[in-house]
Amino acid sequence: MALHHPRSCYRHWQVFLLSLLALASAQSQVPAAVSEAGSEEAQARIRFGKELFSSKAACRFCHGWAGDGRGEAHSPGGAADLRRSRLTREGLLNVIACGRPGTSMPHFDAYAYDDGHCYGLRSNRDSSVIPPNPPHPLQPGEISAIVDYLLQDVLGKGSPTRAQCVEFFADAAPCGSYP
Repeated sequence: MALHHPRSCYRHWQVFLLSLLALASAQSQVPAAVSEAGSEEAQARIRFGKELFSSKAACRFCHGWAGDGRGEAHSPGGAADLRRSRLTREGLLNVIACGRPGTSMPHFDAYAYDDGHCYGLRSNRDSSVIPPNPPHPLQPGEISAIVDYLLQDVLGKGSPTRAQCVEFFADAAPCGSYP
């Protein structure tokens, strides 16, 4: 009888729960997004995703406050313009959890490369192409909240405007250059 390491068991449960979350999201993607977009719970979740985008995950460092790929002055540059992205909910969940091999897009799932579930790569075998570690790993629910925010307020929104900047920062001070 083989003994399982506690971390391995935790990882299996995490993958199982993430799979259930992805399945539930895929089954109700369009109707839930439309029908719940105005609900208080959905709006709180989108605000939480926005906060994670800005702070814990530090997405705005590379992608910019508006998700337009402009990023901060000290970012590595070359981040995707999320406002023009055509990724689906599932695609966004995957990219945030697994990162992008061979780029500076980090993987936010702390165990993404332990068992090969991301792109079939393993950290002990494929370390040269594994995306970098994030500033702070995220839980599956946090990744999902960021995706909710992106789908609601960023993807398909075109070029950022001054009004969006003022709304994002709750202040007009950093928004001088936007029309």
